[in-house]
Amino acid sequence: MNKSYELFYEESDEINTSEGFRGAINIIDNHVIIPCINVGVAEHLLNPTKSNNFIDYSYLLYVNVKSIHFNTVLDKRFEETEIYYNSCTNIIGAKQFEVSIECEKLCLIIRKNSRLSTKTWIPIETPVFTPNLYESEVFEFLHSDINPLIDFIKYQENSAL
Repeated sequence: MNKSYELFYEESDEINTSEGFRGAINIIDNHVIIPCINVGVAEHLLNPTKSNNFIDYSYLLYVNVKSIHFNTVLDKRFEETEIYYNSCTNIIGAKQFEVSIECEKLCLIIRKNSRLSTKTWIPIETPVFTPNLYESEVFEFLHSDINPLIDFIKYQENSAL
């Protein structure tokens, strides 16, 4: 699997997680990293149109996290922060919840070989859809070693993330 990445700084309205799927929430130092499948982007460098295009595999990086809440709407507590909601469906474990994260900024990280599509990427069997991603590829993405990604993030931090 290609471990080269590209980073984008985000505005909350450019990213749509409502039709996405996610893996485990990783807390590294004061950052949160969530592997995501089928994140939508619109009016974005990757897709300047107003209609969502969907990324097969990506990571959402929440920088300098102040608080994380589950199934709660947050009131902003710090002037230098924003609140981001992640409503991706959890596909590792049975518990479903929306994540609210108060942090300084949100970054989208994609692999160099990530694919963008006007159609949704479906990683698992659902009552309505059949998967259009290989099960082995999904498993590898959600369970792979994230240390190369952490190294990439630390490099970006040293370059004024």
